[in-house]
Amino acid sequence: QRLGARIGDVMRAFLYFERGKPHQLNAMRSMAMGLARHGVHCDLSREWTASALDATFVVCWGSKVPHIWSGPKQLILEAGYINGRSGDYHQDRLQFISAGWDGLHGRADPGAPARPPSDRWNALDIKMEPWRHGVGDHWLICDQHPGDTVAPGDPQWWRGADTLAKAKGIEAIYRPHPLLAPDLGPLRDSLAKASRCITWSSTCAIESVMMGVPTVAMDRGSIAWEVCSHSVSEPDFFGSRRDWGYSLAYRQWTSEELADGTMWEHMRYYFE
Repeated sequence: QRLGARIGDVMRAFLYFERGKPHQLNAMRSMAMGLARHGVHCDLSREWTASALDATFVVCWGSKVPHIWSGPKQLILEAGYINGRSGDYHQDRLQFISAGWDGLHGRADPGAPARPPSDRWNALDIKMEPWRHGVGDHWLICDQHPGDTVAPGDPQWWRGADTLAKAKGIEAIYRPHPLLAPDLGPLRDSLAKASRCITWSSTCAIESVMMGVPTVAMDRGSIAWEVCSHSVSEPDFFGSRRDWGYSLAYRQWTSEELADGTMWEHMRYYFE
């Protein structure tokens, strides 16, 4: 009631999903159920229509809002981050749905206080491996899908890292996005002997950091930005990862948590 009084008698959400993307439709259906439990009126659509302009906020998947859009606030969903317990990082991401306001990953507002408690992290049952100091014999460069909405403008952004590695007498191994090279094998195997992992804003930085591999994230949009160095010429980051882990666990949700309103109870603080 207090929330409604501040921004209008009835909150309205416009939920957009792309044609032929069942994972988006399923997420939006779950989201609509959870919002309805909190008295939010929802419109689901696979087209951007004028009714979106009357919404309190819009929900979409992966920054698919039209570039000309100048309407209400945006709640952006994407694949989750960690520990769906499949044993495979990319399959794990499909077990959760990440959410953030007005941006993707590191550029998103998480909605709630910046220092959440440890409960969700503990439930994931993940142990951070100690930082590696002087371990490994090469740098691993992890590229992104060229069609990614947060891909760098220069498709060869990693050339500087490769050049610096050679100047230092270090081997640099390039790893393309797994959708472009499905026979790569698990990311964890590629990281096993790496002394450093270099990314633009790829979510592979999450697994790298948790394995204790010093990691470079060159773009502020990286979800691991705060626990990485930001240039190949900077010293490696070896600081605390605790608060980052707690926050990460509060940035992803199951479909059930979308449907029962748990996720919205967290995300609605953005308006308050």
